Amino acid sequence: MPPIWTSAYRYDRGLLLLRAQAEAAKELAMRGIKKPVSLRDGLQSQPKNATPAALYQILLDAYRQQVVMPS
Repeated sequence: MPPIWTSAYRYDRGLLLLRAQAEAAKELAMRGIKKPVSLRDGLQSQPKNATPAALYQILLDAYRQQVVMPS
């Protein structure tokens, strides 16, 4: 399989995917989805179950821990 080229650096791809997951959860929350959803990434075997709004906050907090956000 040929290599896949992206504009994101290899070491930033995990961070990019984390932010994309957060934005997807935010979109679900904005659409009024209240049912708990399950999120499982490829790195951890334990799923996270919560409403989209709660998952958005969890994922955004994880993103902010990995990126120094200006105050």
